[in-house]
Amino acid sequence: MRQPNWSPAFRFARWAFLFVAVSCGGRSSLLTELVGAAADGGGASASSSTAGTPAEASAGATATSGSNMGAAVGGVTSGGGAAQGGLAGSIGAGGAGGADPACSRPGAVMAKAIATSDSHSCVVLLSGGVRCWGSNGYGELGDGSKQDSSEAPASQVLSGVQAIAAGLHYTCALMVDGGVRCWGRNNQGQLGDGTLADRSTPPDTDVLRDVQAIAAGDSHTCALMKTGGVRCWGGNEDGELGDGTKTDRSTPPATDVLSAFQSIATSEKQTCGVTTNGTVRCWGRTSGYSSSANDDVLGGVQAVAPGYDHTCALTLAGGVRCWGRNSLGQLGDGTMIEHLAPLDVDVLNRVQAIAAAGWYVCALTSSSGLRCWGYNEFGQLGDGSNVNRSAPPDFDLLSGVRSISAARNRACALMNNGNVRCWGGELSKVASWQPSEVTGICQ
Repeated sequence: MRQPNWSPAFRFARWAFLFVAVSCGGRSSLLTELVGAAADGGGASASSSTAGTPAEASAGATATSGSNMGAAVGGVTSGGGAAQGGLAGSIGAGGAGGADPACSRPGAVMAKAIATSDSHSCVVLLSGGVRCWGSNGYGELGDGSKQDSSEAPASQVLSGVQAIAAGLHYTCALMVDGGVRCWGRNNQGQLGDGTLADRSTPPDTDVLRDVQAIAAGDSHTCALMKTGGVRCWGGNEDGELGDGTKTDRSTPPATDVLSAFQSIATSEKQTCGVTTNGTVRCWGRTSGYSSSANDDVLGGVQAVAPGYDHTCALTLAGGVRCWGRNSLGQLGDGTMIEHLAPLDVDVLNRVQAIAAAGWYVCALTSSSGLRCWGYNEFGQLGDGSNVNRSAPPDFDLLSGVRSISAARNRACALMNNGNVRCWGGELSKVASWQPSEVTGICQ
């Protein structure tokens, strides 16, 4: 999508209005309308040479405390989408204050994993059940309807689940026995069931078995097999499936396309993985470097998180290094200069997990704190402002965090106490400037 061609006078008036709206506490109405309208100009582009603009990408990435990001990584960035519902509620109801009382009740069933996209969010409960909320225009909530939901429902749509991935208007679950089941939008075969028909409920059978991790992007899904092999299906216009073609697939391949990987992650049209020897490899629409799945980009890595036009890696030493476009400060080096190769210095240390989406990055520190940087027009950095950051903050934006999940304009955190907090915008509108409690998670 191209950037709106705003005149200098309009830009001044727009930001002056934003300042007045924020100063006067008008975030929930006037500011929401203005920011939403400002992001709606232009048209989508699928060109691999496009730098990308903040209105083009939308699915989500998840980073879990103590993990290598391979266990429950969702799609990171995705293109556009036409689901209705506006502020349909994947931010969730509830305030920015105390914990959901249901989570502190003796015997409460709490969440163990979370995945979010720009339109919806899902949690996996300790019991193995799945609950989703948000927009539901393609059946991505899995409840058999297309009715949006503003908070987590009381009933689960699937049981026996160990991990979840939220793509652009679709959801995939990794079952306890290693099977994969997907539902929601299926315009490019991303559900893997051999059709292009949408589904509003989880299927009764697996589309693939013997899987240890899943990742969902715009319209492609990838599975990390228990053997360390990678198999992807769905949209493939930029080679994101890694099979050497640009042909879509509506079913998973019968054999591994790539081998010797320990984790995988996806963005809109890109897939990255960490090999068993600790190197990063990416393919599809990548951030300016080689797009070959056989090329090592960086070594000594434990996790990788691709955004729309940038990628970050978590080193074995707990440092964060990024590369790609940097017009919004997403590389975190204090500049807006792009780097087509990884930075040779860490932008943040003592980190245990990372998530990238759109044009920003969030890091989970070793002390369970949250720090985010990059693009912030919709409050996705969670610092209470809409000011971009070109470097990580020197303070935690949130503490007591277990895992994080990031989408284009919004993010969610699973807290150590079992609560879920989300912030940022949905469908290019501001929903919450600071982390807000999602009710209905604990039962």
